[in-house]
Amino acid sequence: MKKIITFMSTLVVILLMLPGCSSSYPTSPSTNAPSATQPTTPSTSTKSPTGAQSISIKGFAFSPTELTINKGDTITWTNEDSTVHNVVGGVLHSNDLTKGQSFSYTFTETGTIDYICTHHPSMKGRILVK
Repeated sequence: MKKIITFMSTLVVILLMLPGCSSSYPTSPSTNAPSATQPTTPSTSTKSPTGAQSISIKGFAFSPTELTINKGDTITWTNEDSTVHNVVGGVLHSNDLTKGQSFSYTFTETGTIDYICTHHPSMKGRILVK
């Protein structure tokens, strides 16, 4: 009985790790990151009209995939998928986000930040801070 419980526990751990596996996992996203303080169909670059911007995480994609903002603007990423995602690259290091959770970051320096979801490395985005 003890061997069956050990086997089942090991199997559960392995199955939980499978969604994050990928053969093309990058070691780190490319970045020209500034230091800062803290889709179904992806859209193209968008220029920030105000200081608060949002990016949806939906359909295993960031939307918009590229966003141009001003120094001092804040971006909020919100996970609309039923699976866990995160936002990682340069100065961006979110926790894992479940459906409905958000991550916000205020950019205090200019530069370009490329980021990915480390669970699904084909999900890529870029922030251009002017």
